[in-house]
Parts: sequence; structure tokens; C-alpha cells
Amino acid sequence: MKIKRSDLVLEVGSGHQPNWRSDVLCDRAIGPSTDRGWGGVFPLRRDWRPLVIADGSRLPFRDKSFDYVICSHVLEHVEDPGVFLGEIERVGKRGYMETPSEVKEALAGPRPHHRWIVGKEGDRLIIRKMLEENRSKFGDLFDYLHQCVPEYRAFAARVRELFSVRFEWEDSIRWEMRPPDPRLSMDLADKEVLKSLTKLEGKPCLYGRLRSHLPVCFKWLKNPVRHLRQRRLNIREMLVCPACRGVLSWSDEGSRCSSCGAEYAVRDGVPVMLVDRSSAE
Repeated sequence: MKIKRSDLVLEVGSGHQPNWRSDVLCDRAIGPSTDRGWGGVFPLRRDWRPLVIADGSRLPFRDKSFDYVICSHVLEHVEDPGVFLGEIERVGKRGYMETPSEVKEALAGPRPHHRWIVGKEGDRLIIRKMLEENRSKFGDLFDYLHQCVPEYRAFAARVRELFSVRFEWEDSIRWEMRPPDPRLSMDLADKEVLKSLTKLEGKPCLYGRLRSHLPVCFKWLKNPVRHLRQRRLNIREMLVCPACRGVLSWSDEGSRCSSCGAEYAVRDGVPVMLVDRSSAE
């Protein structure tokens, strides 16, 4: 990811493993969720960074309030990709998207909450509605291998192009919706396609393995100035009403929109900016 040292970074869908570089975290599910990871129910990660509970399709942030927006393994879950991508583009100047590839979807365990298959052609995202024929026929086999077999996990980390779609954008997100198709969009009999998908990345080393398992609280030592900046962020100054983008007035209990009158709660110091949980006069 091409993130500058001075960039203010938002992560939408931060979940249980937020990126260490994110300055502000945002997620919809307050409690544990089976949408996070595989094999169990994972809680929402909270640390020193500002956290906002919000829907990615109605983000409560001012226009272009972030230099960079990270969104990893979220797009495939959303109800309306166009609305979601429009919101990401509205609040950020640049960003990074990552989703499972169609090969990963065909191998990984059944994920009924995945609504879309995402691909990439040049500088454009390609989105297709998920069909039952696109889902895995291998049960939990490959998820089990990833969790329990270090050699398989190391292999997956070195051929990320095979299992992940990684997309970086600037100014605007180019994307296209295409009709659903039970077949793979790529020709896996084409040697050039196979070479591009299985190109090795990085070098297997002890540091690389340790780095992937280090807790976020240790990584801030690489940049203590950023850690202090994150603590000083006044997240309330960046927030607007997610329903109408009106100005908010704050109290210890929550916030109220001066335009539409919607009220939003604060729980344990975390603003809950969900339209379906707001109250209005």
C-alpha cells in the first residue's frame, strides 16, 4: 500500500485484525461476529485508536476527511457495492481494497454472507453476483489447512495473487458490474494466466512469520509519534450525521443532528453512528 507517513488513514471493516497503519477504525458489528475469520466467533478489536460503529454504506465522516482508506475483505459482504464504493470514495482521497479471489471463493469453506465475486482488470474492479455454483465444493478443507498446516499458510502468503484481489485507487474508484456466471472468469488452462497467479512474493523468513503474528500494540513502536497522534485525534470533529450529513451537537450520552434531529448513542466512549439504531423527534 502506498501510504505516506503523514497520511491520516481510515479502516472500514476493521474487525478483529485491524491494519497496524490505520489511524481510525470503523466497523458495523459491535459484538462478536461469525463474519470475521473462520472457525468461530471473533470479537471486534479495540485498542487506543478511535473507533466508530457505522455502516460502510452510510459513513458518518466529512467529505475527503481521510488521505487513505483501507477496506480489506468487506466489499464481498455488502448489500449494494455501488453505494458502498461511493461512500469510500466520498470520505477518502486514495485507498486500498482487498477481497477474496474467485479461486479462493471456489476453495474456501461455505460463506453465505459473501454476496459478490470480485475481480480486477487493469485499473477497474469487476463485480459479479455470487451464485451457489461459485461457492466451494470442498467444505472446510482449505480453511482447515490454512489454520492448522503452517506449510500451506506459508504457501498462501507467497502466492497472494492466487487467493486475493488487491486494488489500489486514487481520486475515484473505477468499477463495473457484470452478469453472474457459474464459470470461472479466467482460463486456468492458459500458462500465462497460471504464471501471473502463482508468481511468488517476498521471501520466507522468520521475521516475516513473526511480523504477521505480532500484536498491533507492538507495531506502534516503529513510529511512536504516530501512536501519540492517534491518541490526540478528536474523532467527534470528523463526524457528521450518517442520515443527512448534518452537523452534530455532542453530550456525554451521545449526539444529535441539527438538521434532521436524529440522535446517536455513545457506548463505552464509542460513537454508535448507525441510522437503523438512531432516534429522531
